[in-house]
Amino acid sequence: MVKEVYAILPGEGQLGEGMFYKHLWKLPIPSKVKGLISRGTHNHLQTMGNLKKGKIIDDTTSFECISCNSSIEITTHLLFKCKFSYSIGARCYEWYGDERVLPADYFNHFWQHRGNINGKKTILAWGAVWASVIWALWKHRNDIKFNGVSRNLGVAMDALKHRAWTWCKANIHGFNSSLYVWSLDLANYLAQLI
Repeated sequence: MVKEVYAILPGEGQLGEGMFYKHLWKLPIPSKVKGLISRGTHNHLQTMGNLKKGKIIDDTTSFECISCNSSIEITTHLLFKCKFSYSIGARCYEWYGDERVLPADYFNHFWQHRGNINGKKTILAWGAVWASVIWALWKHRNDIKFNGVSRNLGVAMDALKHRAWTWCKANIHGFNSSLYVWSLDLANYLAQLI
């Protein structure tokens, strides 16, 4: 068991990142989502903090996180540290029937999410769920900022469940769950997917 855990933990420096990208490129998700995640790992998302740093916006513009209004909107805050994003992550684990303390960076978040999941199809489906959380947070943030949508945990969770299910249905051979079963009992479905 210990050997298995060390096999999935990231190594020092580039090794951990390299293993992360190796897994990322295999996930059954659209290329634009892989691109968003890759840009996020290098802090190249167009967050308010990055726009200010690049002098795209001036000091008169608010660059607080639009989801919580309590911190400067930078990539790690927006996707991992913000109260809203943390709540989404916690609800995702509730959906799976688990509780975890969530790390505040891409690599550790991904490796913890990967955890002790076994079976190729199960790993792909669970990875799609992780990517769907990242995508849902980014999309929800943009809907709040540009479309006047209110912050809503339920809407964001429903969107990420549907999106992950759609990606898995389209890209994993033998994935035959209905959206209803997928949405209600993720742990049991993933256990049967092996």
